[in-house]
Amino acid sequence: MTETINVLASCDDNYTQHVGVMFISLLENASAPENIQLYLIDNDISDNNKSLLSNAVSMRGASISFLAPDVSHYENVPSFRYGLAAYQRLSLGEYLPSSVSKVVYLDADTVVLGDIAELWATSFDNHPLCAVENLSPKASESL
Repeated sequence: MTETINVLASCDDNYTQHVGVMFISLLENASAPENIQLYLIDNDISDNNKSLLSNAVSMRGASISFLAPDVSHYENVPSFRYGLAAYQRLSLGEYLPSSVSKVVYLDADTVVLGDIAELWATSFDNHPLCAVENLSPKASESL
């Protein structure tokens, strides 16, 4: 049996186009898109956009599940320009089914250029979390 690769993102309706690009780039570069389960924390995404995402994902052989966030955890914190989706990253484990023991979280505005299976197969030596630094635009220019 092949292991399911779980990938999670979060966005609101304004970022649906971006998360769609991320999902499509991920699936187009995947060696086995049928083994990928996508999860999207749904911050008021319109039914039309959910349908467009579902169709784009299923056309490429993968599955997507929309997860309802619990906004009560963060209702009294400042959200600035990022909205509550930025805080939801702290509670990812609460949104996923209990059967999911490992997940790759990708920002909605990411473009995937390689096979996600390579990242999935990477050993993190029993660390509960591995992350990359979010580089500022100025720092990114030098790359």
